[in-house]
Amino acid sequence: MVSEPLIRIASGLEPTTADWNRKPAGQLILLLLLLLIFAREHRAASLPPGFSEEALEGPWTEPVGLTFESEQKSSNGRAYIWERTGKVWIFENGAKQSPPLIDISEEVGGWRDHGLLGFALHPRFRDNGYIFLAYTVDHHHLTKFGTSNYHS
Repeated sequence: MVSEPLIRIASGLEPTTADWNRKPAGQLILLLLLLLIFAREHRAASLPPGFSEEALEGPWTEPVGLTFESEQKSSNGRAYIWERTGKVWIFENGAKQSPPLIDISEEVGGWRDHGLLGFALHPRFRDNGYIFLAYTVDHHHLTKFGTSNYHS
């Protein structure tokens, strides 16, 4: 005759709560293993050699991303940070530069998850000054462009 646990395994049934209550040592071992796994996954990440972590002081309004020029003039570097609202800022020598490099906030449709979502510098940006933007155009701005109602 086949014992009950073998029948459960063969039939695909899970052990009942009563089975777990009879095995507190097994529960404790399982709990400890889970804690070890999660503790290992949540350890602070360390940076590779040559990298440093720096807080970029704002204030910022919904920053989406940042990028760097491929050729930097200074050792401190220059970061370009863009906000969903349509502004692109230069962050250089540990400070946010004012005014913004680009401010197209009037024409950016910044509702829900739309807005200025992409920004890129041409690989030869220092030579040609080309900047590429990906943003949602505000419908009012698009339909009224060039008319007397444009700024109303």
